[in-house]
Amino acid sequence: MEVILALAIFGIIGTTIATLIVGSLSALNQGGEQTVAEALAEEGIEGVRSIRDNAWNELRVSASGIEPQFGKWTFKGEATTDAIGKYTRTITLDDVCRDATDEITSCPGIYTDLHSKKATVEIVWEVRPGINNTVQRIAYFTNWDSVTVTDTTKADFDAGSHNSTFNTTSGNDVELTESNIFLTSAIHDTIQLSGNENANSIFIDEYSDILYVGRVSGSNAEFLAFDISDIENGTPLESEALGSTEIGATVNSIFVDGNYAYLATDKSGEELIVIDLEDYTIIGSWDTPSNEGAGLSVVATGTRAFIGTQANGSGVEWYAVDVTDPTNINPMPLGDEEISGDVNDMIISGNFAHLATSHDTLDYYIIDLTDYNNEETIDVPGNDNAWSVYVDGTKSYIGKSSSTNAEIFEYDISTITSVNLIDAVEVGDNVLGIAVEDGFAYLATNDGSNELQIARLENYTVIGTGNANGSGTCNRVVFYGAYAYLACRDNTDEIQIFKSSAVAGWETPYEIGNGDTPGNDNAPVVGFYGDYVFIGTEKNSGGQEFFSFHVTSGANGLYEFEPSGSYEISQTVNDIFITSDGNYVYLATSEDPQELLVLNITDPANIVYAGVFDASDPPNGNGVYVVGNTAYLVTKNNAGTSDPFSCVNTELYVLDISNLSNIQCTKSGELGEDGNAIVVSGNYAYISTNGEEIQIWNIASNPLPTKVGGYDAPGGSNGRGLALDGNTLYFTRANGEFYVLDISGANATDPQPKDSIDLGNGNFNISIQSGVNAFVGSADGNTELKIVNIEDPNNISIRATFDADGNVLDAAYDAATGYVYLATTNNDQELQIVEALPQRFAQKGTFTSQIFDATDTSPFQVLSWTETIPSCTPTCDITILFRSAATIAGIKNAKWAGPEGLDLDEDDFFTNPTGTLIHPDTNGFRYFQYKAMFTGGGTESPELEDVIVDYK
Repeated sequence: MEVILALAIFGIIGTTIATLIVGSLSALNQGGEQTVAEALAEEGIEGVRSIRDNAWNELRVSASGIEPQFGKWTFKGEATTDAIGKYTRTITLDDVCRDATDEITSCPGIYTDLHSKKATVEIVWEVRPGINNTVQRIAYFTNWDSVTVTDTTKADFDAGSHNSTFNTTSGNDVELTESNIFLTSAIHDTIQLSGNENANSIFIDEYSDILYVGRVSGSNAEFLAFDISDIENGTPLESEALGSTEIGATVNSIFVDGNYAYLATDKSGEELIVIDLEDYTIIGSWDTPSNEGAGLSVVATGTRAFIGTQANGSGVEWYAVDVTDPTNINPMPLGDEEISGDVNDMIISGNFAHLATSHDTLDYYIIDLTDYNNEETIDVPGNDNAWSVYVDGTKSYIGKSSSTNAEIFEYDISTITSVNLIDAVEVGDNVLGIAVEDGFAYLATNDGSNELQIARLENYTVIGTGNANGSGTCNRVVFYGAYAYLACRDNTDEIQIFKSSAVAGWETPYEIGNGDTPGNDNAPVVGFYGDYVFIGTEKNSGGQEFFSFHVTSGANGLYEFEPSGSYEISQTVNDIFITSDGNYVYLATSEDPQELLVLNITDPANIVYAGVFDASDPPNGNGVYVVGNTAYLVTKNNAGTSDPFSCVNTELYVLDISNLSNIQCTKSGELGEDGNAIVVSGNYAYISTNGEEIQIWNIASNPLPTKVGGYDAPGGSNGRGLALDGNTLYFTRANGEFYVLDISGANATDPQPKDSIDLGNGNFNISIQSGVNAFVGSADGNTELKIVNIEDPNNISIRATFDADGNVLDAAYDAATGYVYLATTNNDQELQIVEALPQRFAQKGTFTSQIFDATDTSPFQVLSWTETIPSCTPTCDITILFRSAATIAGIKNAKWAGPEGLDLDEDDFFTNPTGTLIHPDTNGFRYFQYKAMFTGGGTESPELEDVIVDYK
């Protein structure tokens, strides 16, 4: 029994001891695992530190494992981990955000510190089935040893290159350059190529600021590339070309996609040629399957290229080709189409190819690129070849040969299966190339003196031209920034680059709308109130002579005149005065018995009679002016016996208009001449007449007004238009002279001339922009509106003229809008609106920095900048690209990259001005450069104030 008890006790003690031993061993083992895990976590932190020390811009992953490569730690890649025996290591990198005191805070904070990163290393392992242990280490890293390059001064920005940008007056920032509407244009510069081969095709890679040129076959290279990043300071020489290639054939069309240029050529068996833009060598070609003629047009996108050829009888003229491997293009096309004509031009928009062809009745083809057998064909008016095509949003434009029809046609392509003609423009020449920008079409033509023509698409008229050097034909045009680039048939200046020479302001008056009154009658007078314009015409037998138009804004700054109301007068309207409240209009007319007619225009759509005054025969009311309850009327000379007390047979009438239903003449005066116009200042009426040009009457004297002075200009000519501006009186004479008179103080009755100028032929009425301009109508062909600079009344000059295509009989300046309304003899545009040409900026442009030397192959780290972005339509923005190279020479052909690196993605830009990591693709090179790409709204420009590049 004792033995048994002793054995039991021993067993219990042994079991306890064994359990204690096993537990101790387990604890010891777990302690060892913890130590290993902590060491792995520390190794992870040190690995991140090592990567940081090597290249800060490698800290761009969110979560990754690490591994040694070439003797240094690197990240494995996004969403990877490290499996080390039973341990799994994950390294997470997070942004560091800071508050207003620059202390670390939870994100988003006030700003994200791009020079700090939070690294979290987590080690996880299984200690027993279903049970894991975790060790975590956190460390903050800073980019403490970076070197900073900053562009911020005038000298910094002057050292760079500008394409449609400029340094502001202060020089401390860069903006888009001024680029006004091409009402007038001039050659900015040319590119002169050796030999006698014309330029046949042209393409601009906006991403790289490179101009590609294709030439007619000859003894020189037919394909060339030029850097146009500094176009503001002139074009490069042929010897400065980035690269060139001898094709041995004419290059009819160029398209650049990624690293490759695709050429349509007339080389038999190689109608499509592919150029590697790394070294400008031919790496591939494609032969059209049958015996078609030359390749005429080409576009490439992604893995496909599309080529159009010369007509091939009953064969095919359009092909889709697989260019996944440009060095080994599949000889079998992906699809094709018989056009039965030359495919002269082509553009891709979305899933559709738009073709301009020589087919007489199917000039315009649209091919569905998702189903090559699905096409739409449009018969563009006329039997002439279509040479060019351009697509801008939901509109397309076809350019054709010169004919009795228009040469450029605009189509609505919002529904491809139902394409509709919108309108057309008569150019008078072959339209060989089209580029559309901001509502204007830039046309390359064969006009011998106006090879560049600019059409305003809102009203389908040619508004400007440019005269190219040389032979008289330009084949293609592209537009970028502030410039139109033309490929021309000229042996000296093959590439000609035009820029607007129009000066903003009243130096360049600009028509922004017009209206047509019913009938073919001239319009002698015009007035306005609010957004309504009122116009009086000559006698319109059987119709009305007074009209109201509602002025509404249209696209691209143009205005439309919507007919509103009208009133029949039965005679010519000679003068107009609208009351300050806009309720009444006073008309001086040639109608008896209503030489003065008053109309209620409270509702411009429903103009109604308000009152009338019948002057003595003959029935010509010439001028009217209203002050309070008094109207002053001047008429044609009345040869009968005058009785001023009875208001009989006089030419000046003072009228009580307090009761419009019973207007009474209170007194009158005998001018002895035709009274042509009248203005009133205080107690004096200034009247232009056919004898003494200015008569001055005291209209406050009783019982009759009395003549108290006048002004008789040298020579014999009738006085016509009159206008007052404070103490200055302006008047015109029938012989074309324009006078400025001082009527201040004692000069009120004895005007003193300040200056005069001969404006040309037959002046009419005047309107004044106070202290700035006088707008004078005239009969001077092509310059019917004269704009006189009156800023210094003692030294006036013609600021500008405007061609209204008809005499300007009256002008009315609206100080609220800055517009001038014109009444003209143009039967289709009796009413016109003119404004000072508004200042505009290029809508695209680039600034390319100088080349910086990092002095060694240090890694690049962060790119940031300071910008001011105005609110504009459609958008204003600045984005930036970056590149690097081992040598200065090498950087000129280095590819630009965004934060995603050298992925050839042209939508990849640095977009965050507060800073973004530069991709490691650019590391390992000594020299670097950035390019700022500007987008503007036309009326505003973003500003680049500084750029900062950090590197190690």
